[in-house]
Amino acid sequence: MIKGSNPRLRDQAIIIGAHYDHLGLGEIGSREKRFKGKIHPGADDNASGISVLLELANLLSGSFKPERSIVFVAFSGEESGRLD
Repeated sequence: MIKGSNPRLRDQAIIIGAHYDHLGLGEIGSREKRFKGKIHPGADDNASGISVLLELANLLSGSFKPERSIVFVAFSGEESGRLD
């Protein structure tokens, strides 16, 4: 998290998020039965998003002083969809 510099706005937050979960071999959670048991590559979806999240946090944590706070969040469970 980067705390906002403006006392009036620092309690407002900009959320930057990405997900890191992965289906692995698709035994659980795969929507396509024909791909069950086969590798579900996540590098183009999950790894790329997390890479951008980490790089952005690294770049912005230097001398950047935003007026609003910025919160970086890595999520799990995105591949499972809505769990009602």
